[in-house]
Amino acid sequence: IMTSSSEPDTKKQKMSSTSAPANPRVIALFDVDGTLTIPRGEVTPDMMAFMKSLSEKITVGIVGGSDLPKQEEQLGDGIVKTFPY
Repeated sequence: IMTSSSEPDTKKQKMSSTSAPANPRVIALFDVDGTLTIPRGEVTPDMMAFMKSLSEKITVGIVGGSDLPKQEEQLGDGIVKTFPY
């Protein structure tokens, strides 16, 4: 027996409002120093644009030996909202 509800499915609404990558089962992890930035430097606009574009296709994560404040200094405030892994 199938039933129908007039209430919206909030889980589906939440999922559709986030931009999941086209292939979320593939993940690429990038080191900060020496990969995304020069050692201890800031990310370039071109690199950030590439990372955001890639995150539309696959899951992207950032790894590094520095603490979060240093990574935010290098990659931008709120970087964990852009790349949550």
